[in-house]
Amino acid sequence: MNKKIVMSLAVIAAATVVMAGGTVAYFSDTEQSTGNTFTAGNIDLKIDSQCHYNGGNCPDANSNWALTDLDSGVHKFFNFNDIKPGSWGENTISMHLTSNPAWAWLKINASQNLENGCNEPELKAEPNCAADNVGELAGKLNYIIWQDSDCSNTINAGEYIFKQPGTIADCGVYQLNKNCSTDPNCGSCNPLQPTDPAHPYCVGVAWCAGTWVADASNTTVGYRCDGGAIGNEAQGDSLNLDVQFDVVQSMNNLNAAGGPVCQ
Repeated sequence: MNKKIVMSLAVIAAATVVMAGGTVAYFSDTEQSTGNTFTAGNIDLKIDSQCHYNGGNCPDANSNWALTDLDSGVHKFFNFNDIKPGSWGENTISMHLTSNPAWAWLKINASQNLENGCNEPELKAEPNCAADNVGELAGKLNYIIWQDSDCSNTINAGEYIFKQPGTIADCGVYQLNKNCSTDPNCGSCNPLQPTDPAHPYCVGVAWCAGTWVADASNTTVGYRCDGGAIGNEAQGDSLNLDVQFDVVQSMNNLNAAGGPVCQ
């Protein structure tokens, strides 16, 4: 066969393969998902406070504030400069949680317990006042902390007492997730749910310069503050407290890990 004819046939065959390949159709389908996004959840806690002193208003108007994020050194639940045996006060603190359920805690830490010098009456009651330089007021203040379910400033029947009447020596941590509505003994804890602004979760904290004595005539807390346990050894002493609220996610955290601890 003529060489030119053979080459022509090869070219025609190659062209035929290319044309055939270009016309082959395949069954197919396409499914597309766009805009896939991961967004982290959020937990935000805001606090407001109503402060009462000896059954009336607190002397420091700044001890009351509307719902806000706490500003350290500005928002003070306790700011009293001239308390005496038998003085007492109460704070109704409402917690507003947004977005996600969380475990909640209250931590109260005594950061300073100061003597502030020793006057004559104090030296007579406490001869080693100047030597130890440690105040006695911390051991003379008694507290009650409870779940104020109706935010009424009072301890009502069935409301859980986080701290029975007594002192806070150096530091105390109290979990605030008691479920008294379903557990009559308040032995179990449920996460704090996102709160309706009209129905916050309230905690009551009452303090007494002396000893709390059960007394139904005190309609605020159901206890009477007996100052008989405080003597001249506490004159001029001061106690500084740091108050801290913590919330930690409850999802995937069944054992309430991540709460604050006392150092």
